[in-house]
Amino acid sequence: MMVRSDVLVKRDFQAALDATNVAYRGNLKWNREPERMSRVSFRMTLRTRDSRAGGSRFSWSGRHLPCASWHAHRDFMREVLARDPDAVIRTGMAVYRGREDFEASHMRTYYRNVGSVMNPAYLGGLSIEPEPRKPEGTVIFGGTGPEGGVTGTLRMSQIRACPNNILVLQHYHGDTCDCYDAGAVGMRQWGYVWDAKNARWAGEDE
Repeated sequence: MMVRSDVLVKRDFQAALDATNVAYRGNLKWNREPERMSRVSFRMTLRTRDSRAGGSRFSWSGRHLPCASWHAHRDFMREVLARDPDAVIRTGMAVYRGREDFEASHMRTYYRNVGSVMNPAYLGGLSIEPEPRKPEGTVIFGGTGPEGGVTGTLRMSQIRACPNNILVLQHYHGDTCDCYDAGAVGMRQWGYVWDAKNARWAGEDE
């Protein structure tokens, strides 16, 4: 893959790969790291770590390949074009002159036959899709008054990050909690002791 851009630098391609890898759970990697070929052009290729995981693809005969799939390439190119909508991307199958041209024409390569006349296989149909991420569990807090209702929710990751696993909605502030706030009066009222060494509130029996 060749990318021509007046504004992109090598770290932008790494950022595009990192962003793409969120969906593919880190399975994509460089086969050839971005290499500057001229002042405005770079060459790079992708592959996968696990040929059976999302982002890889099958051969037309059904063999698992550690090659980045059609969908993985599509998603990576979208991330590149999000960083420079005017970049020109040249692959072995097509040339995309900016983001608008890419979105209008990239589906044509999905139907490229990489099999045979007798046993056709569309390139886009050989992708191994990533497993969908399971939604994170939440704890729902309801009102205690006569009207009830939901007063708020907490993600399980927030509760797990709390060293004292406190199930009080007001205890949490974004991704942190009062356990790390030396000035949290409520913690002392609940019987916790400030642990200066570890910079957090701890139970008296710890």
